[in-house]
Amino acid sequence: HAKSISDKQRIWDRFDLVSTLVICANLVSMGLEVEFGLEAERYYNAEDFEHKSLVWFALELIFVLIYAYELIVRIVWHYQMDVLGDFRTVQGFLPRLIFYMDWTIKKKVAKNFLPLLMKNKMRNFMALDVFIVMAAMFDILFLRSLEASAFVLELMRLSGLLRLIRCVRLVNLIRPLSVLTQACLVNIRSVAWSLLVLLVMTYCGAITMVMLVDADSRADEDEQVQHYWGHLGSAMLVLAQMISFDRMKNRIEELAALRWYYMVICLFLVAVASLTVLNLVVGMMVQA
Repeated sequence: HAKSISDKQRIWDRFDLVSTLVICANLVSMGLEVEFGLEAERYYNAEDFEHKSLVWFALELIFVLIYAYELIVRIVWHYQMDVLGDFRTVQGFLPRLIFYMDWTIKKKVAKNFLPLLMKNKMRNFMALDVFIVMAAMFDILFLRSLEASAFVLELMRLSGLLRLIRCVRLVNLIRPLSVLTQACLVNIRSVAWSLLVLLVMTYCGAITMVMLVDADSRADEDEQVQHYWGHLGSAMLVLAQMISFDRMKNRIEELAALRWYYMVICLFLVAVASLTVLNLVVGMMVQA
């Protein structure tokens, strides 16, 4: 039994490694498409759908077919190992059964897919695989064949953004990333409360600064101060920047030139927020 578990883990490690490489290659191709292919036409019936458009379409189609084949192979692997107890491989990561499947075996694999999916601890990621393939097929077979319109264009943009969901699969495939994600989920409630405390501190600090600046006659003549500290929303954004030490020096110098105690108030807020609350969040993540 221990040997079978070890063999099963080794097979999944090899298979997941191949899947990870495919996803990384797909992410690279999406980055290249955004950089060099955004002006390419995506509609099949468009006059400009040729050459450059065809290249990006062919790349997307190749990856969609690979994802579909990977999903089928993953299903066959579950049936071969969990039902048949067979750990024989081809090329070290493909199930032997997939090359010797007749209609009877295909029906059994299809019939056992949902029960196996519900029992599997990775069922959420399996469901994600199905969604990724279905969304890509919908884009390629249906959306791109429609007449161009504003609504269809919005759907195609949404479909393009949905491709980024493929990155989520790396959480399951890369073990250190999976451990980090689980640690985040374990402490999500504590982190949320800490961020709420940070938000309240920023909100109160912004109210204080807006009230002080509004009552200061010298501040009325300074457009820069009014721009950053004249309204509650902008004051909160500036304080959030300062807490992350983004352009803090510039804002502190502006306040110090106006009133020295404005600078002290902001420095106190930054010190408490960045050195205590944010470090508390980091400490909870490390402890997990």
